[in-house]
Amino acid sequence: CLLASSTANQQLLHLRSARLASRSDRAARRRRLLSRRSQVACMVRRAVARARIAAADADDAGRDEATRERLKELCIRYYNLTRAKILGLDQKVSSALSVLSSSLSYARHARDLSSFSLSLGLFTRSTVTLTRLPASHPQSVRCSRAARENVKKGSEGTVRVWGVWKVENRPLLSRFQDECASRGGKVKGLFTSLDFVHLPRLIAYGFGGGGDDAEDKAFLPTPYEAKVPNRARETLRDSPLPPFPRNFSRCSTVGVSGSSSSAPPGGGGGGGGTQAPPAPGFNGQVNLISDMFPGVQRSHVADMLRQHRSADEVVERLLGAGGE
Repeated sequence: CLLASSTANQQLLHLRSARLASRSDRAARRRRLLSRRSQVACMVRRAVARARIAAADADDAGRDEATRERLKELCIRYYNLTRAKILGLDQKVSSALSVLSSSLSYARHARDLSSFSLSLGLFTRSTVTLTRLPASHPQSVRCSRAARENVKKGSEGTVRVWGVWKVENRPLLSRFQDECASRGGKVKGLFTSLDFVHLPRLIAYGFGGGGDDAEDKAFLPTPYEAKVPNRARETLRDSPLPPFPRNFSRCSTVGVSGSSSSAPPGGGGGGGGTQAPPAPGFNGQVNLISDMFPGVQRSHVADMLRQHRSADEVVERLLGAGGE
């Protein structure tokens, strides 16, 4: 009985030891499983995070590409708009500079014609006169309308009339009337194109040039020759005869090429007009008379102009006073 009891106790101890070993083994395996599950969960979270980051990067890349394309399109559009604006401004500036250049050129021509007309009327005893008509004068309005309305068909642009100058040449008019009376026929005004350098000779002598004795016929003896230089004679000597043959036409754009044209001052029917520079004003008349009478003070000329209101009358008075 004692031996059996001892054997039973030993087996019981073995069973307890096996149970404890099995329990600790299960606990260890359970810990290992939990650890592996935690590692797997962590790996899954990392993979999900990487996938989300990759998707976000892909979306950002798509958006960046679309943004770049949009910015490129906007830059091209802005460049085209800016270039068109600059080209438009360049055209406006070029047009303004062209008008300014024409205006300055006409102002110089008007000054030269005013000086020439003053001397010409004095030394021809008003048999040949040149007068600038104001824009409101009926003859100026008629000439301006004729220049603008008689544009050749098919030509582009418009005619800008800078000024109208009226020429009164009694010797030429007398010969012209005699020819018309002897030949008969119809008189028709025509346009032609002239350089400014030819205008003084055309005004004084006509297209024929006047011949060798033209100066002797045009300039009459006056008591002022010893007192005042004859600048009209000097101007005429520097003015060549207009070249022939030349074109005459009913169209005001004869001899003019381009999209816009300008009727020459006093040439080809003239015109008077819009946006034209003003005629020599008070200071311009003072300068012209002062140049004719170097010994007279400018202030004295200005006072006489304010008093008499006429440059011709001032010149007559100065000549009568001996240029003093």
